[in-house]
Amino acid sequence: MDKPRGSAFSRNLFPIIIVRKIISSLILVLGFTKPRGQILGLSLIYMAFFVYVCAVRPLKTKVSNIAYILVETIMVVIHIVFIFMSDQSDPTDEVNYAKALLILVFIILMSYVLFSIIALFIFLRGVLNP
Repeated sequence: MDKPRGSAFSRNLFPIIIVRKIISSLILVLGFTKPRGQILGLSLIYMAFFVYVCAVRPLKTKVSNIAYILVETIMVVIHIVFIFMSDQSDPTDEVNYAKALLILVFIILMSYVLFSIIALFIFLRGVLNP
């Protein structure tokens, strides 16, 4: 059920998020002149944060951690698709990757909505039937 919140990594989720956002902003503003370098830098930051969230599971409940891991998975997948998109010079390929990305984002968001609805029903069932 609930996880003990003893580790420093677990207690410092929000400062870690702020550091991630600052580093991401620095990469976007100062880091690179080429878009591919920006995408690779951001991808590394998001993948590192994804590993952190999966390893530490910083939120109190299992459902919250699963939801947060799902959100971070969405971000990592989007960055991976952007890496492939940045390699394309043909406009037709770029359009096809953009369409694939939109379909992927839609599918992932719908799965997140489905997960949220299931979690809400589980929560309400626990509240209404103690």
